[in-house]
Amino acid sequence: INMRRMGMHTATDGSVIRSNHDAAAALKSMLIEAPSKLNDSDKSDSSEASTPSQSPQVKRKYDSDEEEEPNDEVRLWEDGFKDRYYESKFDVQADNYEFRQEV
Repeated sequence: INMRRMGMHTATDGSVIRSNHDAAAALKSMLIEAPSKLNDSDKSDSSEASTPSQSPQVKRKYDSDEEEEPNDEVRLWEDGFKDRYYESKFDVQADNYEFRQEV
């Protein structure tokens, strides 16, 4: 059992464990300081931002008419989609199997 513990930490005096705790403490302090720095940068950025789309506080309203889906000629969920795919993509007839194998 002692050999396993020694192998896990590579040092018997616990220096690796202490350095891990020190690193964790340093990361925590960075995380605590980060929100205050972000607030300061937001104040400076908001004076530069002229449009509402650049400002993170203003959300754009959802408009379903804005993003219409294009017409799906192939219709993958229906039978015969392979024939429709080759017709729309390559402008070849559905029964041209030689061309399909070339592609």
